[in-house]
Amino acid sequence: MIRIFIIGAIFQMLAAMHALQTGRDQWTIAAVLIIPGAWIVYLFMDVLPKASLLKTASKALQKIRIRIDPNWEIRPLLKEVERCDTVDNRQRLAQAYMSAGKYEFAATHYKKCREIGSNDAGSILLELAYAEFFSGHNENVLKVLSHLEDKKPDYETAKRNMLQARVLEKDGQDEDAMLRFRAAAKKSSTAEAKCRLALILRKLGKTEEAKIIFRDILNTTDIIGTETPPHDKKWVKIAQANLKDEY
Repeated sequence: MIRIFIIGAIFQMLAAMHALQTGRDQWTIAAVLIIPGAWIVYLFMDVLPKASLLKTASKALQKIRIRIDPNWEIRPLLKEVERCDTVDNRQRLAQAYMSAGKYEFAATHYKKCREIGSNDAGSILLELAYAEFFSGHNENVLKVLSHLEDKKPDYETAKRNMLQARVLEKDGQDEDAMLRFRAAAKKSSTAEAKCRLALILRKLGKTEEAKIIFRDILNTTDIIGTETPPHDKKWVKIAQANLKDEY
């Protein structure tokens, strides 16, 4: 019973957040928060057709569960690897370690994937590069990305360029990083790719070009609407902050 109450409260708060973020009037937001069961009506009448709240709720509940028990997703996957040590099982285990923030463990299992049969698989190489990046092993990241570029030159070029640019920027190689960010922005339509390019341009003193890109982000992104991908909203806000004198 307590679990049902907690889950209901979480959905109620998510419904209220959704109403607030999508510009609903104050009466709607108040009704969702105050009237018993109003969030259910709001869910079925307003949100389910787009399913955005369910996706948000699922991610929120998963984050809560991981915080309470970081290994809840990992334990069954470890058993599955012990039962059948395949590339797919190892990769799923590595992804679970990534979700739990255990990047060193993730990197170990991605490397094992390469040993047992997927040395040049694009997805495994790119995910390994991210695991090495979040582990702070920048030299390893560049080696993996170089191998990926050599073996799979057309695989996720935007993500590859952007990750390499982030490593170069961390190492203080801003000019080289800028070139990689520019290459990523040409291949990707995401706000992140454009915003990272604009940020490093501003860092290099190319303020006017940076502003042009920040404006382009705001002009081409639906800031308020629910169609804007959640990840892009963060970068839209950064673009807004960098143009605060203009708005």
